[in-house]
Amino acid sequence: MKKPTILIVDDEKDFSSTLVEFLSERFNANVLVRENAMEAIEVLNQVQVDVLFQDMIMPGPSGEQVIDHIKNLKRINEMIVFIISKWNDEAYTFKFENLGVKYIPKPISLITTQKVLIEEFEICGGFDYKKKSSCL
Repeated sequence: MKKPTILIVDDEKDFSSTLVEFLSERFNANVLVRENAMEAIEVLNQVQVDVLFQDMIMPGPSGEQVIDHIKNLKRINEMIVFIISKWNDEAYTFKFENLGVKYIPKPISLITTQKVLIEEFEICGGFDYKKKSSCL
C-alpha cells in the first residue's frame, strides 16, 4: 500500500511539529509542513498530496487561497482536505461543505484526528486510491 503524503499548512510551529510526529508515527506518512499559503501552493503544484491540513488564518494570504487554488487545479476531489482553525467560523464550514472539505477546530484532538483519517482512508480502501470522489 502506498504511503500517504500529508501537507500541513500552519504558522504555529509547535502545533505543526506535534501533528507531524503524530501523523508520521500513526500513519507511516510522508508529512510536509509549510508556514504560509504561498509555500503551500508551490508544494501543491509539484507534489501529489493525499491529505491537506489547512489553517485558515495566517499572516499573509489566507488558507482560503490554498483551497481556491486546489479547486482551480480541479484537484479538490483528489485529496482529503481539513480546514483547521481556532475560530469556529460557520462561513468557512458553509462555503466548503459542498466540496467535501472537513472542519477541525483548534486545539485539535489527536485521537479525533486519527479516527477521522482512518474513516476517510477506509472509505477509499486505504491509501491506494486515485480519486477521492471515485470512492464515495
